[in-house]
Parts: sequence; C-alpha cells; structure tokens
Amino acid sequence: MNNPLRILQTLDRHLTAPAEMTLFGRAALALGYPNSPAAFAATHDVDAILPLTWLAAEDQNLDFWQAQQRTNAELEPDGLYLTHLFRELEVILTPDWLNRRVR
Repeated sequence: MNNPLRILQTLDRHLTAPAEMTLFGRAALALGYPNSPAAFAATHDVDAILPLTWLAAEDQNLDFWQAQQRTNAELEPDGLYLTHLFRELEVILTPDWLNRRVR
C-alpha cells in the first residue's frame, strides 16, 4: 500500500470538518506523480505546510489537531505518522506559494 495515502485516508476518516494543508516531500511526490519511485510510497510520514492564515483561526481548527492525534495513535503500531507540520515561515517558499499550489 501507499503509506502517504493510508496516512491521509486515516486522517480524513477522523476529521469532522474540512482542513487545509499543503503536502511536500516524498509523500507529495508519491501522491502527485504516478511513476514516482516506490521508495516514496514507502515513506513513514507525511510532511505538510500549514498556512499562517489557517493557523491564525486556532479555535476553528481544533478538529484537525484532534484528528491528527487520533491518526497517529491508530497508525503508531505500523510506524506511520503525521507529525512534520510546518508553518509557512519554516520552509523556503515563493511569496505567492499559496496561490500557486496544485490541488
């Protein structure tokens, strides 16, 4: 199975409201490119960027953080997790990165 897909499907199952994050790293390549190396699908985590505007609405996103904790607890026996969540200021991005994302 594709580990990033499994992680995100588990997260989705635990969410009760929409959440926004931008994937990057091997998980993004495994999910975004059909012929990516098999090692990318075998990664044990999903890296994501969280927009500052989304993070600023803290009270509106509690569901996401609870879903993330439930996801990690469920997948822990298999060594899979969703913990590398970066604020947009913590990675190198172009100024208009949010508008140039591929959905």
